[in-house]
Amino acid sequence: MITATTAAAIRAAVAARVAVAFPAAHDATADAAALSPARLPAYAVTAQRVAASTVAMGSALQQVGDRVTVSWWAVGGPELRASLDTAAQAIGDAVTAAPRDLAGLAFDVSPAGADVVLEAGEQRAGRAEVVFDIAYFI
Repeated sequence: MITATTAAAIRAAVAARVAVAFPAAHDATADAAALSPARLPAYAVTAQRVAASTVAMGSALQQVGDRVTVSWWAVGGPELRASLDTAAQAIGDAVTAAPRDLAGLAFDVSPAGADVVLEAGEQRAGRAEVVFDIAYFI
């Protein structure tokens, strides 16, 4: 059965899965710009609509494709790169865990890539971004 959902529900479902995987992390989705080293590790979930098409002629139902990004920030020393790689893998595993359809909200959740960025310095900060393509109906 085709059911309609919203982008906000998709983002909330992804954020809930990340929160379960990282219960001590701060959810910075509402205000990632206000992050400070004292509030790390932290994550934020963002979404961008990349496609939408009508399901059938005369239908109000649309098939939507969103690119959802989970950004993860942490600080550390020499082990930071490995820590960010591990976090990116855990985020990917959490978001694509069964049920892969985000409890019926989406009909496809596909990993689309990951990136890790390190800042220079003794107490380095780093960011991992894990990207998913998520398809659903509205």
